[in-house]
Amino acid sequence: MLKLKKHLISFALILFCVFIIYTVFTTPFFEILSLNDTLNGSKEMIDYINSSKQFGKFVCAKINNSVLADDESNNICCRVDLKLFNLITLKSFNLNTEDVQVYVGGDVMGFALNGDGVAVVDFGNVETENGKVNTIENSNIKRGDVIKQIEGESVSSIADICRIVNLDKNKCRELNVILKRGEENIDTKILNVLDKNSGIYKLGLWVKDDVSGIGTLTYVRKDNGRFGALGHAICDNDTKTVFNIENGEMYPCTIIGLKKGAKGKAGELKGLFMQGKNNKKGEVDKNIESGVFGKICDDKLLYSKDELLAGGRLYAKPGKAYIRSSIDGNAPKDYEIEIVKTNYQSSSNEKSMVIKITDKELLEKTGGIVQGMSGSPIIQNDRVIGAVTHVFLNDASRGFGVYLDWMINE
Repeated sequence: MLKLKKHLISFALILFCVFIIYTVFTTPFFEILSLNDTLNGSKEMIDYINSSKQFGKFVCAKINNSVLADDESNNICCRVDLKLFNLITLKSFNLNTEDVQVYVGGDVMGFALNGDGVAVVDFGNVETENGKVNTIENSNIKRGDVIKQIEGESVSSIADICRIVNLDKNKCRELNVILKRGEENIDTKILNVLDKNSGIYKLGLWVKDDVSGIGTLTYVRKDNGRFGALGHAICDNDTKTVFNIENGEMYPCTIIGLKKGAKGKAGELKGLFMQGKNNKKGEVDKNIESGVFGKICDDKLLYSKDELLAGGRLYAKPGKAYIRSSIDGNAPKDYEIEIVKTNYQSSSNEKSMVIKITDKELLEKTGGIVQGMSGSPIIQNDRVIGAVTHVFLNDASRGFGVYLDWMINE
């Protein structure tokens, strides 16, 4: 009898160990722990999480009966606990239950961004009467740095640099320069010399104070008129860094051509846009990792646009979805895709999910995702859950999307 009890205890321990191992392997602990502290969704999402077993068979979501008010937005939030075996709290987060209505984009737009200072693109020797001079030999300056001041004077354009370096007091000497590199301000000196070919003084720098490009409008919020586009930042082509802006404008774009994507080479929408006050549709005030953002200034852009609710990480799941895009200059159209994978993210990242184009018409016309389609809204179950951001170079039918969570509140 004693021997039988020992066997039963051993068997029970083995079953318990197997159960623990099974729990560990079937519960996405990393995904749960990496959830953001605040997520957008409705209280119905609690039922969906529990019925779909989104976080494993043994994890349930429960509202812990505390209702919070967000001081900044006054949105009503509830506190949600994800519990293992309905006992152990693995993660708690605020669920913003206010539904945000958006006008769905899909239009290809032109963006003209004005720099916050003047960006350094490259360097070059200056040809003087005494030969070539390296003006930055004793300088701490790098490509991508932004010139903010020269000799105590603020710099906001290339014209400012030309004026300052050609003042009599600044000729033929090292000038004090303040640079911005990321969040850091750097003091340095650059030699100012006379270029014998042009007859003007130069610092030996290639610089730019603006940048432009095309991309797709993702959404316009119905409550405040703010828009989001591209799903990633506009970068400087020369330095490959995010272009720091002071302001910018958004304009309608005319598609004049399309280069189909191929293996190893991204395709491209080719477009033109006319700048000017009468053409302006929006004012840009942010160019950051998750996209280009600003305020609509022409309500005509919203005419005939569908209104949908904003979704995000909790609504995105592998399976059928759509992207809305305009690849031929006509009204935006929905194209079928498959969400292949949703990634675990606790902070903003433009590669939130892997998507695959399955629509035969779009594959025939473009080969898949092409440059200019960045920002195309991703729609699943009648909610805008994200935006297209990148294409796989080895397979134009596949690419990345960003969750709308990282865009909607900018």
